[in-house]
Amino acid sequence: MTSPTSVIELDTRPATHTPAQSIVLHLGRGILAVGVYIAAVPIARQSGMPTIAALAVSGLLGVVPVQLALLSRYRRQHPAEAVVQFRTRLPLPQVLGWVLLEVVLGTLAFLLTGPVARWLRSEAFGWWPAWLIIDSGTEPNYSTGALAATALLMLLGTVIAAPIVEECYFRGYLLPRMPAQLGRGRPVAHAALFAGYHLWTPWLTPTRLLAILPLTVIALRTRDIRIGIATHVILNSVDVGILTLYLVSR
Repeated sequence: MTSPTSVIELDTRPATHTPAQSIVLHLGRGILAVGVYIAAVPIARQSGMPTIAALAVSGLLGVVPVQLALLSRYRRQHPAEAVVQFRTRLPLPQVLGWVLLEVVLGTLAFLLTGPVARWLRSEAFGWWPAWLIIDSGTEPNYSTGALAATALLMLLGTVIAAPIVEECYFRGYLLPRMPAQLGRGRPVAHAALFAGYHLWTPWLTPTRLLAILPLTVIALRTRDIRIGIATHVILNSVDVGILTLYLVSR
């Protein structure tokens, strides 16, 4: 007799996307997010806030609702299939160990590729409009109130909402459905597409590729989406942590 668990596993096995579908579902979301960011930058400036506040708004308005809507649509179209995969629940010590490893590897990726990112920023993307450069807000020309509001927006959009939804969408939904013809190259392709999705800082694409690749491989290995969510939240907390420390010390 077939057990309920095996039935669930059989019914929820996801069908893979075509290469074109995968590219659109990855990069198309980045186009929408950067569009919201561009629209929000003048509003942030007029409000006396740094552009990093506009990025947080992009997370709240350009990332979260769109990606949740796509997940909801897929759920309606495929009611017998688990939209978000990787629902294994590892013991907490294992989860924390994997998170620590991912945070260390991600931090190393950003530190080691810093010179490359700076070179790409000045040489390959020297044409990038100055008004679109992300300003972290750690300058004396911003008021305390404006920076406090920015920190709150970052906490809600950049640290909490966007990482959770992005992990469900990219790692839970898209990664298990990467085109089958890519074979063992699927983790690399997914990491590259996710890195490219961050269109607001294209010079960081190689950095993000190296940072995301271990997270992708570990997601496939552990099948526990909580690991990626926790790692993403921690790494995205760096900027708001720096801004908070600056606010406290000014």
